[in-house]
Amino acid sequence: MSAEILKPTEEALKKAASLIRKGGLVAFPTETVYGLGTNALDANAVAKIFEVKQRPRFDPIIVHIANLKDIERLCREVNERARMLIKKFLPGPLTLVLPKSDIVPDIVTAGLETVAIRMPAHPVALKLIKMAKVPIAAPSANLFGCLSPTTAKHVAEQIGENIDLIIDGGKCPIGIESTVLEIVEKPLILRPGGLPIEEIEKVIGKIEISSLSKRPRSPGQLERHYSPRTPLKILKKDSVVPPGIKAGLLAFKPPEDKLSFEKIEVLSVSGDLREAACNFFSCLHRLDKADLDIIYAEPVPETGLGKAIMDRLRKAEGIKMGRFATAINCMDGRVQMPVTEYIKNKYEVDYVDMITLPGPNKVLAESKDKSTLESIKRCIEISLNLHSSKLIAICGHFDCAGNPANQESQIKQILDAIKVTKLWFPDVRVTGLWVNQSWKVEEVKCM
Repeated sequence: MSAEILKPTEEALKKAASLIRKGGLVAFPTETVYGLGTNALDANAVAKIFEVKQRPRFDPIIVHIANLKDIERLCREVNERARMLIKKFLPGPLTLVLPKSDIVPDIVTAGLETVAIRMPAHPVALKLIKMAKVPIAAPSANLFGCLSPTTAKHVAEQIGENIDLIIDGGKCPIGIESTVLEIVEKPLILRPGGLPIEEIEKVIGKIEISSLSKRPRSPGQLERHYSPRTPLKILKKDSVVPPGIKAGLLAFKPPEDKLSFEKIEVLSVSGDLREAACNFFSCLHRLDKADLDIIYAEPVPETGLGKAIMDRLRKAEGIKMGRFATAINCMDGRVQMPVTEYIKNKYEVDYVDMITLPGPNKVLAESKDKSTLESIKRCIEISLNLHSSKLIAICGHFDCAGNPANQESQIKQILDAIKVTKLWFPDVRVTGLWVNQSWKVEEVKCM
């Protein structure tokens, strides 16, 4: 049963504040995205956030406050540059990473000596934190790595069954997470976000942007993040949508050509980056529900909030990061493991898309079964298009369902199948593999 969803009345906020004080989990709106909050000073309560979100314990959580005096309580020191930014931008979509005090549990900071502090500008969030009378630890109210929620409905769909209450404050006005700035030694952007970097630089001068990290110092620093379940690729000038693929488009502005896309979502009719950021996650949520094979996303100008949008697009695309290969194989499951391992080791790829169907080599070699032939071609196109595979392997097997194969005729079929596949995809490497009686994989040499 999903959590109760309440409008932010006085009574509802009192209930939410009481739950948070007692270690319960409450989703609430901020100006950026919906947060999943609990008492930041209660380690056991914070542990429940990790469980519900399926979030790795090495990923720190932002602490939300409603009184600037709380920064002195939660941090060991606040340097002059930090004070300048606090005066200028808080409350607002800026998170400051500062040396933590002893009252902050290690689980909040993932064992780091720094804590991420933010004072949201949303009136509902500020009122809730004041009524709770404790700082609130709150990452985005979604499953880890998935699309961030900008409405109460988004929260309910992803984690509603596992939390105590959702406060529905409407759609988040900024729509992307806060900018995270580490300001311990030298200022360093850990995550671009709702406050443009250019605005920060007007106050404290030029700042560097951190690279992605496997051991994050703030939320949003992993290679894979903010990802729809549908594979996403950023459009390039030479991108072509193969025929037969159900593709959606996340467009910055209304596109001129709409024919090749099944569904289109437009971030901003006028090309305004603030409007685009506000609509970003809502548009992706709708595309993700449209039963598409792939979502293409137009890049946006990387100025102002455009930097934050592109940061999220690159991380959403990163759900399938790595080198891919495509293997065409019969349906005998015994073959798949040795073939997969061989391709990974021999060609140094991370993943193998396995396309399996009865007698694919025969179909490819003889080219008589036109419908199956087109099906194989479409499957390869999807694999290449979604994952940018650079290798196609045509696989044969000495024994299929108890029927020993003639190796000579099988290898001839593999070679003929390679020729057909090379005609289809001349820019992709195509090779043949043979699995022998010892379950060893051998490369098929061209005759």
